[in-house]
Amino acid sequence: MSLQNPGFIFDMDGTLVENMTFHVQAWQRFLADMGIEMTEAEIHQQTHGTIEEIIRRICGNHLSDLEVAALGEQKETLYRTLYQPHLRPIRGLVAFLRSAQDMGIPMAIGTSAGHRNINFVLEGLNIAGYFSACVGGDDVTQGKPHPETFLTAVQRLRVTPECCVVFEDTLSGIEAA
Repeated sequence: MSLQNPGFIFDMDGTLVENMTFHVQAWQRFLADMGIEMTEAEIHQQTHGTIEEIIRRICGNHLSDLEVAALGEQKETLYRTLYQPHLRPIRGLVAFLRSAQDMGIPMAIGTSAGHRNINFVLEGLNIAGYFSACVGGDDVTQGKPHPETFLTAVQRLRVTPECCVVFEDTLSGIEAA
């Protein structure tokens, strides 16, 4: 039996950064502007998967792809504006990433966030160099809890799924892993 190379796959929101409060605030403001009121619990229950899946789930399947994309970008721009002054890594993250890199463990991002949000966080924290692959909601057809995000990350890392550790903070993400 030969040993396989390990890999680490990190979710982003709530795992690398403590930003979920800002996503909830952005959803509440965004939805209020559309005349939709949701509690924080309802937002947590409805906002899993890609932004496109969420917009369709909350706003309806009658929207065109262009309308969904525009609404998704509107919500995500609001989130980035709200979170920008608070952007910081979870305590101990950078030291952990450095140690894993020193041990030669390849690392990837596996998130439902789009690449604009991924770049916002990774570049804003100056940690992009730790990750050899990034898989976001823009790269998959099915968001979490479907495993496509993590399976794509495994392929891009060129490691076997059985040798990966996934860092996640949500039930849908854990199910996907």
